[in-house]
Amino acid sequence: MERWTSRRRWATLVLALFTWAALPALASAEPKKYFSMNAPASALPSTLQHLAVGLTNDPRSQTTLGSAHIGLPAGFTVTGATTSRGTASIVDGGVRLLNLALPPGQRVDLTIHARSSDCSGGGRWSVVAKQANDFNGLPGNDFALSAPAPSTSVTCADASTQSAEQNCVDNQPGSTCTVSIVNTAPLAGGTGTYTVQVTASAFPDPTLPDNGLLQASFQTNYAGFVCAGQARAVPVTARIVGPPNRTKTLKMRLSPSLTEGLTASQLDICAAAPATSLWQFEGDQGLFLSEDNQLLLKGRLADCGPTGKSSPLTPCISSRVRDDAGNWIVTAEIPAYPDDPYYR
Repeated sequence: MERWTSRRRWATLVLALFTWAALPALASAEPKKYFSMNAPASALPSTLQHLAVGLTNDPRSQTTLGSAHIGLPAGFTVTGATTSRGTASIVDGGVRLLNLALPPGQRVDLTIHARSSDCSGGGRWSVVAKQANDFNGLPGNDFALSAPAPSTSVTCADASTQSAEQNCVDNQPGSTCTVSIVNTAPLAGGTGTYTVQVTASAFPDPTLPDNGLLQASFQTNYAGFVCAGQARAVPVTARIVGPPNRTKTLKMRLSPSLTEGLTASQLDICAAAPATSLWQFEGDQGLFLSEDNQLLLKGRLADCGPTGKSSPLTPCISSRVRDDAGNWIVTAEIPAYPDDPYYR
């Protein structure tokens, strides 16, 4: 009897050992699930951004990735999203992706439309991915990130280009040349940031030689250059210099923080040119002395009228258009002539 009891104890012990040894094997039967995420490293401040983001189901995964929820960095406000696979919607201030059924080794691309913060915003993204297509299931249903979630910074310094130039080739087909500069900086009083983008194009005249550089720059020594009657002066002054025999267009893109409360008709451009030049401004406001002791003639640009073109030596505004991001783009037509003006 004692021997039989001993045998039963040994059998119970062996069974217990088998049970505990089997548990890790059962746990390891759970499919491995890994994924990664990519996003832009930086973004412009205080504008509507179209952020290209991707999720990849790691080739090591043993199942499909069905759904995900993406949280944006601090300061971003999502307004919409599109996806190359499944569906995308705004949920709890982020983007919810459903019905992805993404096999291992494949990727889903999406564009997230979001308004960025001022220069103090940005940071790391957050993301949760699940095997279920409807974003349900226990925590074990989640995928694991194979690398930390990406970060997107919002900085003014990275957004500014203070000067640019392009060589204009003499009288060749398609020889229009274009330059663009951007200035982003804090608004006066520390209430956010502004962005001004100036784009200039110079067009060849087939009857006249027009070699040379088209240059654009922001000037720091013309802070006092303001036209009376302007509803709001742009914080920076732009200078466009190009071959004198080329007509030009000037596009000034103003962020919503600069145009809040203004109507299209209130968006003016103030111009200034050397007093010895023959430039004419319809809103002529006389002469002033700049900070670097130049005597300049200044005046507001009038509208171009029915033709949409400038008259000789009289630049004018041809259009005012608001884009999807709420920026106003004011376009001016500039005649061909030396001593290009300053603009603000």
